[in-house]
Amino acid sequence: MTTEDEATEYYMRTARVAMHNHGLNPERCAALAAWARSAAEAGHRDRGVIVSGDGRLWAETVQPPKPAGDGSGRRIPYPPWEINPATWPGGNPPDGQWAVGEAMDVVRDRSGQPVAHIVYWEVCTGWVGMWGPNDRERS
Repeated sequence: MTTEDEATEYYMRTARVAMHNHGLNPERCAALAAWARSAAEAGHRDRGVIVSGDGRLWAETVQPPKPAGDGSGRRIPYPPWEINPATWPGGNPPDGQWAVGEAMDVVRDRSGQPVAHIVYWEVCTGWVGMWGPNDRERS
């Protein structure tokens, strides 16, 4: 198996598991796997996608950077995820604090299927307990 084949297999496995864990059809994971590979290669750790049960990717999401601390030592929360307007199908995407939830409602209404927001770390970092495409099992 070539390194290219291993990478493809790796992202298909992580996408399949992520879709299963979100209650979507894991057999329809090809588009998510392709997105995951592209995001990983580009280092887009602050990205995610809204995906429906049939495997369609509806929009890419972006988590804005965490604001700088104010010196008080208090934990500063991350701002809410945003919809990338260039990827939203038609019109202006929802925005504000609940943008992703509102976008998921729109997609659920349009598609009639379950919907999930799947983020970078779920499909690009091996969080499901698998090694990456270039790693080997240690003996």
